Amino acid sequence: MPMEISRRMRSSSRHRQPDNCSHSPPPRARHWLRERPWPSWTPHSSHSSALRQSLSGVQTLVAQIAEARAQQASVMREVASSTAHIEQVRDRIAKSRVVNPTGGTVLATYVKAGEVVQPAQPLYRIAKLDTLTLRAYVTEQQLGSLKLGQRIQVHADRGDGTLATFPGVVAWVSSKAEFTPTPVQTRDERASLVYAVKISVPNTGAVLKIGMPGDLRLAPVTKGT
Repeated sequence: MPMEISRRMRSSSRHRQPDNCSHSPPPRARHWLRERPWPSWTPHSSHSSALRQSLSGVQTLVAQIAEARAQQASVMREVASSTAHIEQVRDRIAKSRVVNPTGGTVLATYVKAGEVVQPAQPLYRIAKLDTLTLRAYVTEQQLGSLKLGQRIQVHADRGDGTLATFPGVVAWVSSKAEFTPTPVQTRDERASLVYAVKISVPNTGAVLKIGMPGDLRLAPVTKGT
């Protein structure tokens, strides 16, 4: 019995073998798979050439951008240098223009138009003639009749032998005595020391000229005051 069961099991296993292998490909299909493998992808030569051209173009553009940036930096340096030069020229032009520090009348000129001058060289002399300052000298006795802000009369020679009278205001009185200046002639020849005073005189009508002599009329000094 054991031998017979074994034979039957073998025979049954032989008959079941085709059922277990029903999903395997037939012999022809296996042969086709062995002879016809799946094709693998390889890049075409035209694609490689286009890629190389694209990379070369990108490298060229990068080099051109770097060159353009270098040129831009050089141009910016030139612009900065030109701007500084322009500012220097503008400064020289501004300094070459003669601008009066104050209004007035030109009294004397020292150079002519077109002449070359040096820095700090005077070009002309200018002064305000609307108000002149009369510098006078008074004795110690006359000093008592003057005070700052006092209104007095100033006399100047017209040139025809007559005197012109102008109002004046005492603007300054010296606090120290000095010897009588040589050009000044005083009526009191015995006075050896005098005091300098300055009188502001409005030059109405431009009658007064610089250097003209003038006199002051002081109020008489009362004794005991």
